[in-house]
Amino acid sequence: MTPLQAALGVRQGLRPDLPQDAHPRLLDLMQRCWEAIPEKRPSFSEILVELEAFLQEAEETTEALNGN
Repeated sequence: MTPLQAALGVRQGLRPDLPQDAHPRLLDLMQRCWEAIPEKRPSFSEILVELEAFLQEAEETTEALNGN
């Protein structure tokens, strides 16, 4: 897919398929980023906060599972 094809698809409301094995929080974030109404989309700073929190939780879970 070329960048032009991607841009035209977005204008037509098309979005990529969501990966079935992705974490529900990431799926939710992706869907909110794809909102048709820009004002409903999270800002980059909000996205960063969410991703940092998700990463921190994932690291803590990994450490707990590894017995650290």
